[in-house]
Amino acid sequence: MKQFVKQNTKTILWTIIVVGVCVVPGNEIPSPPIINIPHLDKIVHAGLYFVLTIFSVKSFLKQNLVRILNQKPFYSAFVYAVVLGLAVELVQYNFIPNRSGDVLDALANSVGSLLALFVVKKWTLSFIR
Repeated sequence: MKQFVKQNTKTILWTIIVVGVCVVPGNEIPSPPIINIPHLDKIVHAGLYFVLTIFSVKSFLKQNLVRILNQKPFYSAFVYAVVLGLAVELVQYNFIPNRSGDVLDALANSVGSLLALFVVKKWTLSFIR
């Protein structure tokens, strides 16, 4: 277990950040900036899951304890991001005051993950290893 945590530290820490940000009660979220950016929350969701997927692919390539993660890092990272995104939206919908689960947020999470996979594959794996 200690070795798994060491090999996946960035992914684990970023997951904690993503979940932490997403479970803040709605009344504690700061007001939008003065500059009105349409769909800013969707851009933030996509960005969070973009980074999560990059970290996941890197971690999964390097770890050697769970074979499927190492053998299929892109697939595993995408599935991880999608499942985490859906779980967070369900938690928001059911348990977080003044927050509502949103299908479009889950879609933005998935789009961010797909964009990360595209970037990683497009610009080779050299910057990840």
